[in-house]
Amino acid sequence: MEITQEIKDKKALFMLMRESVGYTREEFAKEFGVGDRSVRRWESPTAAYIPNDDAFQLLKELKIRLDEMVAYSVYVAKQSGADVIDLYYYHSQKDFFMAHPDESGYYGFANAVTREVYKKLVNEDYEVRIHYR
Repeated sequence: MEITQEIKDKKALFMLMRESVGYTREEFAKEFGVGDRSVRRWESPTAAYIPNDDAFQLLKELKIRLDEMVAYSVYVAKQSGADVIDLYYYHSQKDFFMAHPDESGYYGFANAVTREVYKKLVNEDYEVRIHYR
């Protein structure tokens, strides 16, 4: 199989989408039910493997979920009336589970939400503090 520029571009888009929702290759592989080696191949510009439509669909769904969480978080922050908005960033999955013991989420996704909320609030001149959890 020849690796055309179109294939390379599709691989780059996949990697961009995965990173934008805060997933590592390993975490996406786990979520999608494949080995992390498969995801590495999908993203490698020299490998003849391309991500399938279902993998792209999962990333689209994660992006929709991220956008909804960002919109809600920004809304809540604005409605709070606080002088300073406090946001939280997680150093590891363990830290995420300690802060949210009843949730099964992924800390990279939570951090992606925090990054987007931070950008939106700062762009609207809110004072924002970031804290490690």
